[in-house]
Amino acid sequence: MLKTTRLLAVAAVAGLALVGCGTSESGSPTGGSSQAGQEQPAKTGFESLKDLTDAVTRKSSDKQSAHVKLSGGTGATAINGEGDFSFAGADSALSMTLTTSEGALEMVYVDSVFYLKMPQEMVPGKPWVKIDLKGDNPMAQTLGKAFEQAQEQSDPRKALEQFTEVGEITNVEDDEIDGQETKHYTITVDTAKMAAKQTDPDMRKTLEQFATSTKDFPVDIWINSDDLPVRFVTAMPTPDASGAPGAPTKVQADYSKWGEGVTVTAPPADQVTAFPGS
Repeated sequence: MLKTTRLLAVAAVAGLALVGCGTSESGSPTGGSSQAGQEQPAKTGFESLKDLTDAVTRKSSDKQSAHVKLSGGTGATAINGEGDFSFAGADSALSMTLTTSEGALEMVYVDSVFYLKMPQEMVPGKPWVKIDLKGDNPMAQTLGKAFEQAQEQSDPRKALEQFTEVGEITNVEDDEIDGQETKHYTITVDTAKMAAKQTDPDMRKTLEQFATSTKDFPVDIWINSDDLPVRFVTAMPTPDASGAPGAPTKVQADYSKWGEGVTVTAPPADQVTAFPGS
């Protein structure tokens, strides 16, 4: 049971990693010096984070799905994964396999419900666990919050919008990834501003404590010639109990197959059990 709990905790970390440390108070980007519809020349890249965000959103507005490969983790906990996302609003869905130092698991989100398949069955013959996002179980609530945020903001475009409000582009350079010519943007995120944007009180308090010792942290994104994300790397602050710097949660997400479509189905009902206590 202890290993199962640790594996569920890893799943929660993965969910949070996908969203870049939570949601912001506003769903639309602000700031920047140029008008929303004005695009910088491709040769020099975007000087304003708002211009970059607007271009990515505009060019990918009809690309409602992507394939993603994840790698990273925090401290001794390593996470690797691969799967598909659909960003279609209320019909958003994901299917992903994660390999961690605690074991492997599969994640499915479809029809507003999360399912997890772990290496050890909680109930014999029922490999899938259904997570009630509205349940009273503390672990289920933690997982539900992480996964709900992942569903809302697994779209890297929305994560980029969040950083627009609390960061700025500090470096741009040409780079090649898997044969694609890209622009590599380094974004410096203000930790105190990030804390102020948190709607979760615990996350806000944690980041406020961390901001006393760490002023900012980097986020890197690689954009191809179609203004679509190819790679997103975050090294989010992970303060210890006192608020001092700890091992960061670092995640690299590589995106491909934009707009090619995704089909996600729920596990068979006879293979599903409810999360204990929910």
